[in-house]
Amino acid sequence: MNKASDPVAHVKKIRSMWCRFLLLTLPVLGIIVLSGYFLFESEQQTGMDATRLETAHHIESQADNIRAEIMQAVLHVKFLAKHSEVVDVLEGADGYTLDELSGDFYLFAKYMGVYDQVRLLDSHGYEVVRANFNNGQSTLTVKEDLQDKSAYAYFRQTIDMPSDFVFISKFTLNVEQGHIEQPYKPVIRYASPVINEEGANVGVVVLNFLGNVLIKRYLDATDVSGENMLLNANGYFIHAADEKLTWGELIEQRKHSNLEALFPGVWKSIVKQRNGQILSEHGLFTFATISPYALIDQEAPKQGGADDWIIVSYVSCDELNARTGNVSIAFIALSLFLLCAWVVLAWLWVNSEEKRENVYQKLQILHESKRYLLRSQMNIQEEERRALARSMHDDMGQSLTSIQAYLGAVMKGVAQGHFEKVAADIHQVRDITSHIQRSVRSHLHILRPASLDRLGLSAAIEDMLSEFAKRENLAYAFSCEQTLPDLNEMQNIHLFRIVQEALTNTAKYAQATQVSVSLDMLDVEGRGVSASVLHLQISDDGCGMAVIEETGLGLLGMRERTDLLHGKISIVSNVGQGVHIDVLVPVQEER
Repeated sequence: MNKASDPVAHVKKIRSMWCRFLLLTLPVLGIIVLSGYFLFESEQQTGMDATRLETAHHIESQADNIRAEIMQAVLHVKFLAKHSEVVDVLEGADGYTLDELSGDFYLFAKYMGVYDQVRLLDSHGYEVVRANFNNGQSTLTVKEDLQDKSAYAYFRQTIDMPSDFVFISKFTLNVEQGHIEQPYKPVIRYASPVINEEGANVGVVVLNFLGNVLIKRYLDATDVSGENMLLNANGYFIHAADEKLTWGELIEQRKHSNLEALFPGVWKSIVKQRNGQILSEHGLFTFATISPYALIDQEAPKQGGADDWIIVSYVSCDELNARTGNVSIAFIALSLFLLCAWVVLAWLWVNSEEKRENVYQKLQILHESKRYLLRSQMNIQEEERRALARSMHDDMGQSLTSIQAYLGAVMKGVAQGHFEKVAADIHQVRDITSHIQRSVRSHLHILRPASLDRLGLSAAIEDMLSEFAKRENLAYAFSCEQTLPDLNEMQNIHLFRIVQEALTNTAKYAQATQVSVSLDMLDVEGRGVSASVLHLQISDDGCGMAVIEETGLGLLGMRERTDLLHGKISIVSNVGQGVHIDVLVPVQEER
């Protein structure tokens, strides 16, 4: 019957385990899928918001930096226009003053490092001084190579300006002798009038700012997603990732290369909004408009002046989708990981149910053992009290009654003068008193050995072992080669009782001819700290045990006492080889 039912029970058990496994797994799978979907949507929106915020912050930072560069160039050209030697040179000062001014322009171009040319033009537009900066080197143009610039817009617009006004040119390519300089050299010209003490305009200071400085410092030096572009007011590219698109307003072959041609409809929105973001079918456009003349609170000249510059960051749909794709991959990987982790955990949980049941049963057995030990100790305590009461009643009570009788006889004998009888009765009283004294000592020794308080742990154990060996008629050996530290009350009594329990078990079950006890101190290393441990060993040469079952009070009591001392106990036994007990207790000296 049992054999037939075992396979059925096993199948039921397996089926139950799978049912619990599926009940644990399927709901979690649904939760992971749903939460993953909402997480994916949230992460997708978060990614878009992060891209928007990142590009908006970056574009605004670029715009602020370029505005700062413009203001710095304006201050530089105003400073040079008010140089103390500029008016003197323009009004015909001696050659020494001209040399001093040329040296100042030379050093200015060298140490600023951002101006292609630093020039002084007279009232007719002819160059008086020109300092050049190229490839990290500054040079002065010799007099024979100075040129007439009167036909250029920056001179015509500036020569009649009031004091402290500045002309800012368009962001354009440098032209030499009527041709665009090769390789392309983007420049921005800043010019300011020179006015003498009489208030007359006597010349113009011109700075050719290297446009590539702006491009390399603020447009190319970025790790933000997307493509950075710089446009003029007509939507033509001053800077773009594809250089073939740039300068379409100046180069005939690129006339149709502007933002409106590439992204229809986006350019009109940029012109209308000036600053902001546009999410279109082509991607995300983030832009900011820079108005140079608005920065210096000055109206733009009618001809040749700077127009608006627009910085644009363009993140294509492919790049946006790539970010979303990365989120998707991360989401799928995370979901699979969580699912696999949960499947493993669920299976381990289901599979370990039997182990948990075994552990629970062991705990129940341990709990019952504890209860049994407690009940047994209570019974023993009551039995000891009952025995003590019976002994005191039967032994000491009778002895005291006898003393009373003899003392009555003594008193009667004294009264009658029978002194020989009195002496005999007194001797009887003395014998009974000695008997009571021995009985009291015996009971006190049972309750607590006097030698433990008087002699210490080592001597008390040796004394107990000696009496035990005499009583049981066997040989014994005791060893304690080291002086033990002063132990506290709990350590002393529990270690003594452990030895007492072990000797009691030896007397009852071991059939031994020899028993040995040893005490010594050990230094144990643990977690980098050295600690002293008392090592107690008890062994006999008795019949031993095949299986150590700690169901009796003796072994349970020894283990409980060891646990109370935070120690460890090891009991080893084999049939015919006796019992060996090792106890290790951390020493807590009495202070």
